[in-house]
Amino acid sequence: RDVDITNIRCVDPDCYSPALAEPTLSQLTFDGASDYIEGPQAFTDYDETLVITTEVEDWSGGNVGACWTAANGGYQLRWNTGGIRVWVIDSGLTSVYLDYPVVDTTLARHTYEVTLEVSSMFGAGDANITLKVDGQSVAPTGGTFGGDMAPIGTTHTHRVGFSPYGSFTAHNYKVAVEDVTAFEYDFTKYLGRYTEVISDESGNGNDGTISTSSGLSTMWKTRWVNRVVGPDTSVVQYA
Repeated sequence: RDVDITNIRCVDPDCYSPALAEPTLSQLTFDGASDYIEGPQAFTDYDETLVITTEVEDWSGGNVGACWTAANGGYQLRWNTGGIRVWVIDSGLTSVYLDYPVVDTTLARHTYEVTLEVSSMFGAGDANITLKVDGQSVAPTGGTFGGDMAPIGTTHTHRVGFSPYGSFTAHNYKVAVEDVTAFEYDFTKYLGRYTEVISDESGNGNDGTISTSSGLSTMWKTRWVNRVVGPDTSVVQYA
């Protein structure tokens, strides 16, 4: 028979509800104040195509992904004044960015895919940036374009949720260069393990390290399932 699980709460990190058809899955919550993942050193060079793919929800501020320093330039995927901004900055601090509208004011779970042509040959008016949400292309609402860009340096690291700090919950995060995965993080597999190190699922050894002042247990505290016994197939949240 169907069981009402509305008010069931998991207190022990390893507990499972008998009403669930499968165990809960973990996710990682960034507080917008101090939480981020220190990823691998930058692996991009100019004249390459880079793709960032991430599945997030409750994104209301800051960067989801960033890889830049003032000395070397880089790129950012950020929430900017009520919308999404994708930014490319070269080593001379010439910037190219596009602004996109909010695709869902409820801040529900979506997959964002950003393609950047990281090139030294950006021309004025040619941003070489595209954004897809859940596989659908999103038209930009504006932006700014500099002149030809200098090469982007490679002596900086890729960070998830940093500079400025991002406020969001993440299920996964992947970066590919020239159609080859550079690193891939799956945040759903760490149930009961408040781990500090995020394994690179691509096999390239580009593991990430969590930095937080709120505590690992706070970042990992919310879990979810995507299937339950009975007719209800909604996602069930556990605080």
